[in-house]
Amino acid sequence: MATYPRIISPLVVVTLSAFIFLPGAASAEYLRRSRAYCTTVCPIEHCCAPSTIQVGSQPDDLKIRVSGDRSHRLEIYFRDEVRTVEFAGSGYLHCAGRIVTAPANEFGTFAVRTGEADDTIQFFAWRKGGDGAVTLVPSVPLTLERQHPLQVEWISTRTARVAFGNQQKTTIIRYHDVTTKWQQFDEMRQNWNELK
Repeated sequence: MATYPRIISPLVVVTLSAFIFLPGAASAEYLRRSRAYCTTVCPIEHCCAPSTIQVGSQPDDLKIRVSGDRSHRLEIYFRDEVRTVEFAGSGYLHCAGRIVTAPANEFGTFAVRTGEADDTIQFFAWRKGGDGAVTLVPSVPLTLERQHPLQVEWISTRTARVAFGNQQKTTIIRYHDVTTKWQQFDEMRQNWNELK
């Protein structure tokens, strides 16, 4: 019986290191490396969510399709309407939980994390005008602390909690259907201000 030298392949070491060290990392550097890993090392279909996200089971519920050569464009379908939004400086929007949807609701609310370190967020909702026309209402892009990724949790169908920085800081954002504006909660004054 022949014996072979036991050599551990560098690929095996790198793969094992990824499984051991990647889950606990949360820095911007980790996110940059994971984005590069996701798009260059492993096949995109294994690293990222499907390019079509559907919220709810009804035909009129929100559907988001990621498209574009860098997966930087969203086709947003709601009821009988469709809008296209491009995020020029971003890519692979269907990866790493960058699209965060609220539960199925009458406003079709969702958020998109962008930026080099996923440190910018933009919220979207659909509104129906008095003439029956349905339009997409985006918030302004919001960067709370550069180079620190944001985490989004939908508290209700129109209200989201955003954690940022060292994950100890939070802010609350909501879509106000009466004013049809996105608002940010001011904890000091205990009131809502238009997100600008």
